[in-house]
Amino acid sequence: MSAVINHLASVEEKTEFIVLQFSRPDPDFEDFISRVISKAICDETRSEICHVDCEVNDMLVGAHSNGGIQARPHFYQKWKLRIRVRIPATKSQKTAYEAYVLSMVGTPYDTKSIIGIALNDSKLHDPGKLICSAFGKLAVDEKSGIVVVSKTYYLTSPDELRIAASATAGVIQLRVEGNGPIPPFALAAGAAA
Repeated sequence: MSAVINHLASVEEKTEFIVLQFSRPDPDFEDFISRVISKAICDETRSEICHVDCEVNDMLVGAHSNGGIQARPHFYQKWKLRIRVRIPATKSQKTAYEAYVLSMVGTPYDTKSIIGIALNDSKLHDPGKLICSAFGKLAVDEKSGIVVVSKTYYLTSPDELRIAASATAGVIQLRVEGNGPIPPFALAAGAAA
């Protein structure tokens, strides 16, 4: 029997939050392969971001070509840009999101999907392996019902995931240039009011 995900929970029920961090590493501090991948994703998707991490327990959990899905500290690399998105969720949605994210640590990286992005070939995908945006899409959509992303998980780009998340009621975004400190979301909420 399939589980039914409630994408229609009202804003009033959403008393919890989850955070996704969309980013672009500083190319001056990336190794050659990572720099090529970052540039290819940004160029092919016409975006200023090329990566997404799921925040859980004050760690960033995401898929990288070097190590697959891992939990890393907030400043695990030098950043050119970070866009932090706080998304309202119900308690059960947040619990499902966190459980899924943590259960996927150790999953291998889907190099075929990256090659598919570069070659514009949507058939290139390695089942059982994930890229960052496929992992993020599964976490916030199919596994928790927090965000609706109307695209197959392994075809979703980081920017498409950010756009879908941004369309969710009650979202707050923080744009952080460079490697500076992360301001609290309360400042962004106050500025938007």
